[in-house]
Amino acid sequence: MHRILLALVLGLSLLLRLGYLMETQSSFLAHTEEWSDTDMHFFCAWAEQIAEGDYFSLASLHPYHSWHEMVGTREEWVQWYGEKTLHQAPFYPYLLSLLWHGLAMGKWGIWGGQILLGLLTILGVHEIGRRCFSPSIGLLAALLQGVSASAIFYESLVLRSTLLSFLHVAILLLGAAVLEAPRKGRTRAFLALSLGGFLGLLVLTRPNGVLLFFLVGLAVLGWNRARLRLAVYQASCLLVGLILILLPVVVRNASVGAPLFSISSVGAVTFTMGNASDVSGLRLEVSRETRRILTETDGELLPTVVATLKTHQEDPLGILSQVSRKLLGFFHGFEAPDNGSMELARRSSLVVRWMTFPFGLLCPLALVGILLFFTRQLKPRDGSEGRALILLMFLTLASLLLTALLFYPSSRFRVPVLPVFCLFASGGFGVVLRWVREKKWKATAGILGLLTMLVVGLNLPYEFTTGGLRRDDLVSAWAYYKDRGEFEEGQAYLRKLAKKDPDERVILSVRAQAAFDTGQSASCKELCRQLIQLDPVDPFPYLWQSLLCQREGDLNMALEWGKSGLARLPHHAGLNRQAARVYRLLGNEKSAEVHEDRAR
Repeated sequence: MHRILLALVLGLSLLLRLGYLMETQSSFLAHTEEWSDTDMHFFCAWAEQIAEGDYFSLASLHPYHSWHEMVGTREEWVQWYGEKTLHQAPFYPYLLSLLWHGLAMGKWGIWGGQILLGLLTILGVHEIGRRCFSPSIGLLAALLQGVSASAIFYESLVLRSTLLSFLHVAILLLGAAVLEAPRKGRTRAFLALSLGGFLGLLVLTRPNGVLLFFLVGLAVLGWNRARLRLAVYQASCLLVGLILILLPVVVRNASVGAPLFSISSVGAVTFTMGNASDVSGLRLEVSRETRRILTETDGELLPTVVATLKTHQEDPLGILSQVSRKLLGFFHGFEAPDNGSMELARRSSLVVRWMTFPFGLLCPLALVGILLFFTRQLKPRDGSEGRALILLMFLTLASLLLTALLFYPSSRFRVPVLPVFCLFASGGFGVVLRWVREKKWKATAGILGLLTMLVVGLNLPYEFTTGGLRRDDLVSAWAYYKDRGEFEEGQAYLRKLAKKDPDERVILSVRAQAAFDTGQSASCKELCRQLIQLDPVDPFPYLWQSLLCQREGDLNMALEWGKSGLARLPHHAGLNRQAARVYRLLGNEKSAEVHEDRAR
């Protein structure tokens, strides 16, 4: 019976994933990698370069997105990143190249591969829950992972999130086997080598995996300290496994003259954009200090970290406020968009909206389960394997949380924590069911009251969250239709969203941009007028009014609209670039240079 139920969970999970893909085939959500301003597009371009014969990624492939342009020239970014340094960790694009081009499976090959990894992750979660708690808790954890909205959404995007989840689950299972091997009188060198290899793949997928490697290494040494010689042998095998996986990258770096142990070049930039004094710390945001810092440090990691922290000198407590926002953001139900927008998927898909389990409910359940564990109400099964899995789950959670605090906790970087949350949420649910059977009504009422407060508290709209769409959520949608020349379809999509939220400023803003891009001047002006009435501080209506006047040849009025916007937002890059263009057309080179400097 248990196997039948597990098969039903896997079947339901597969149907939801296929249903979402089929539902979104006709919209841009199935083609987000075609927008050049995304990591999805970059990964696909890199995979294609590999397929064309550049197996060692010898050609420089640093992207130049719109936010890069706000900070510096393409040449400057190549200098800051390092011309021959890999832009991001290479394992995922090489896997993409194999699926898309090597096996000639195309886009459905990527979706199929990621869905397969998702299903394997569900099976792994079930196995961990079965070994750690009970078969029924394992089954419930697998169900939660299978119907998780975040898991389903990110399996449809050409991003590393699904692969990271699978690797973390595999490391949990292998790690428990390695920790238990000396107690059973076996060294199991192959297991330790395999664990080191999977940790190496994790590092080659996202370099912060090195933190989990050190934590697991310490766990191996500490878990069997009574048999220290065996533990040291296993830790050595762990290190050898890691080195064997990382060796090709070291060889590649040596052959092109890049720093030997560099796996990614974005760490310094990402740290600045997640920790400078003028950013929220919840997602990648361009700081006004970014250009100065990168120019001073030449993109070197440690000097960049020091220079970024120095931006808090005037308000040292500001960094504590920023860290607290990140901490709350990591557990908050708000899905901070980063390349992909969960909110837009929710509004566009019946599957995501009505048939999945949101992070905003999963996280409170998991926190209750963790609390019940620490109060010894949720106990692992008899034997040390359950305790080993619990330890490794907490190490995984600690490494992911620390990474979020060091950089930023956007939605896609929380996906690898879903398996751990599903396991603790299921364990907590099992405890509550046991209390109900035992008629412990006070304890049940207390824990349900705490759960209710967590659900409310972790889904309240704080100042750093938005209850609706962000402008960037829709810009990608319009860019997709615009790049394909499907202007009518794009505007129809925006009007469809506007019918659901007629007063949504974000939708009005992107509709105004669409009207501008398609030459509908009267419509653009009317939408800009409505936007200014709703939000006088929104920079975009001033920008488009200025661009419209410039298009119509009225440079003085174009300058007046630009000044009106700058009076409200003096450091807005787009408004300053537009002012520089108009001043140059008017022959005022000095003022143009001033605004170009401000734009940077």
